[in-house]
Amino acid sequence: MPELARWNWYVVLQMQSFRAFLPQDICDAMDDAYGDTAPPSMFVSMNTEQAATVSTHETRWTSWKLDRSKLDTLMKPESEGQASLEKAVEALEAQRKEPLDTHFFACGKRGVLYTGTSVSVPTPVLIKVQKLNGLHNNPIDRESLWLRRVNRLSIGPTLVLSGSG
Repeated sequence: MPELARWNWYVVLQMQSFRAFLPQDICDAMDDAYGDTAPPSMFVSMNTEQAATVSTHETRWTSWKLDRSKLDTLMKPESEGQASLEKAVEALEAQRKEPLDTHFFACGKRGVLYTGTSVSVPTPVLIKVQKLNGLHNNPIDRESLWLRRVNRLSIGPTLVLSGSG
């Protein structure tokens, strides 16, 4: 019940007719006490010096995300990860006991994605192999470990198989 009284009091404090009788410094103090004013760190001053300088984030964004040549590299498969792909496809074909038709999907910073479909299983499989052969710090192993943990909670994509590379 005290919480309800506090909210009722807050509504009364926000009424313009009530605030008209109070001095401005008391109104400001109430706004600060109830958190109705933003802290100074939230205010961003857009002066001409800041507007003239370009942030490093914006430079990085335009050089990587919007550059057409960078986008083209993400849309072409890397040839150096083919050994890992062949090994993954062989393992999936052995598990499903039928041939798997694979198609290139995307190329990222750490790995190459392929989709795999088979005749009897209608749901496609996403195959991720490392981008370069022979990496010691394999990000695919860490992602498969993360997926295994997430699958214990029955969330996220289902990890079908995992292996080295």
